[in-house]
Amino acid sequence: ETGFSFQDYMNFMGGAQNMMKRGGFDGGTGGMPMSGDSDDGFLNTHSTGVNLNYRPTNQATITSSIFLSAFDKNYQKDLYRLTYFSDSTVQTNELNNQTSNNLSNRFTLKYEQKFDTTHLLTMNLSGSWNQADYFSGSYLENFDSRDSLANQFATQLTQNNFQYDFDGSVRYRKKFVKDGRFTGGGFSYGLSNNDYTTNLEYLNTFYLSGVPLTSNVYQNQYNLQSTSNMSGNWMFSEPISARMLLQLELAHNRNTEGRDKEVFDIAASEVKNDFLSAQADYLYFSNNATLTHKYIGTKVKTTLDAKFKNLNLAGDSIFAENKVFNYILPGLRVKWEASKKADFNFSYNTSVNVPSLNQLQPLPDNTNPSEIVLGN
Repeated sequence: ETGFSFQDYMNFMGGAQNMMKRGGFDGGTGGMPMSGDSDDGFLNTHSTGVNLNYRPTNQATITSSIFLSAFDKNYQKDLYRLTYFSDSTVQTNELNNQTSNNLSNRFTLKYEQKFDTTHLLTMNLSGSWNQADYFSGSYLENFDSRDSLANQFATQLTQNNFQYDFDGSVRYRKKFVKDGRFTGGGFSYGLSNNDYTTNLEYLNTFYLSGVPLTSNVYQNQYNLQSTSNMSGNWMFSEPISARMLLQLELAHNRNTEGRDKEVFDIAASEVKNDFLSAQADYLYFSNNATLTHKYIGTKVKTTLDAKFKNLNLAGDSIFAENKVFNYILPGLRVKWEASKKADFNFSYNTSVNVPSLNQLQPLPDNTNPSEIVLGN
């Protein structure tokens, strides 16, 4: 169980000055700060796991692991604060209570097979799941210089989340007798799913000349997000001289993102909030061809490459029609060993980043109604 850090202990002792004074040093007095951060609170953790290493033959290796962990966190704050101005004083009272429970499991499996000194096959599998429950309740009130109530904020947020992911890959590499000649490639696939529900209750009251003005939010939110990615590549390297290599790589990448978010305002019954709700499926894939020239000299090494990238974006709820882009992306890397004590390195690269679903279709996040977030 973790709760108080060394910094907390310093605060309880009255600050670093008091600790130094008690240790024989002279100093002033310090205070205990009232501000907190996300690492405050008490955390109980429990974890267990198993590792496995097995060699069925001299050329085959299997490694695996599985881990299970759980933690419970509690955080409570009771704050009374006076803020002094040149002509008045403002009082703030705040109560905050947060609890979170998390249970997670992760596994890995790796198989490596060496057929001979020139053949290597590697397979990797990994996955995890996570169950989390979170609650946050807070109450805040501010009083003006006449001790009259100026405003009140009351928030209660409950979230339940279940998430899982999986990744797998296969890699093969073959070396030939001629130095610098080899070929290889691989295939990988991954997916993730995040399903969470939120209950939000928010009450905000301002007092103008003693007259209360109230705004409130009562909502149930259901959000399902999923992603998947699939990629494959193949590369061939051929020496064209004693110091130069020419390499060609072909690759395909395919990614999907999906989101189904429904928000309902709670009154006499649930009423769907279309402004905060959305459903979308997003697909983007690319075809790549890269030609690379390498020079390996005694003191100078260079790599010059040019990549052709064909990029496709699709999504019925995002684009009126599919978007297709073609790019030529050059790159250059130079290393010069000028002496035993001096190196010169130069690198130039170009790349293209694909926008995410949240960037193309931003949705307001009102889990903190006093600070609504939109976009990235």
